[in-house]
Amino acid sequence: MIGTDLRSETCLPQKSLIPLWKDGFMTWHIAVFLVGLVAGNVALLVLGIIDLPKPGNLKLEDLLHPSNAVFKLYLITSAALFAKTHFMAWAQVWHGCKNNSFSKNPWDLATGNPNKPVLKTEQDLVKSTYHNIHGNDIENIPLTLILHTLLVLVQPTLQTAQFIMITYTVSRFLHSFWYSWYGSHEIRATLWSINCFANYAAVCQILAACYNL
Repeated sequence: MIGTDLRSETCLPQKSLIPLWKDGFMTWHIAVFLVGLVAGNVALLVLGIIDLPKPGNLKLEDLLHPSNAVFKLYLITSAALFAKTHFMAWAQVWHGCKNNSFSKNPWDLATGNPNKPVLKTEQDLVKSTYHNIHGNDIENIPLTLILHTLLVLVQPTLQTAQFIMITYTVSRFLHSFWYSWYGSHEIRATLWSINCFANYAAVCQILAACYNL
């Protein structure tokens, strides 16, 4: 297998940095985390730390125009997330060719570099890691882009949109970096949770607009 000795390939920690999780995650840890993500977002909105949206302030033609800073931010972050997702797809292809490790289908075997011995995807740690990252992107980013589209339509303040969209995009890139360099599950899960926090903030904005809060 290519790259089986992970510790020789990363300078990132692979053990838990928080004593509570040194023996792994328990289900109650996840439950507390989830409650905290939801309750934290509700509290930020109720306490006025995050502004309420102001639907109807702009006409549709003004709302969906790059001169609207919120819509411009949406366009930029969407393009960045698309580029990141496709980069991971191309990274898989590159390493499949380089290591002769195409094997999603039986007939894909031995269709990479003829100078390398034939491998299955699961035997190529680098390719399978990029495959997992790409799969994680596909599971998460499309739903987020739908949320961001709805968020633009309810007209949040620029500061709120920046908090949600930039936080999500930056943490998504950091999540992929950490994953691709074989960093600890604990930090990777924390970065994914930041993604969730930003998405829940978008949901709160959407619901607040629906109920005229």
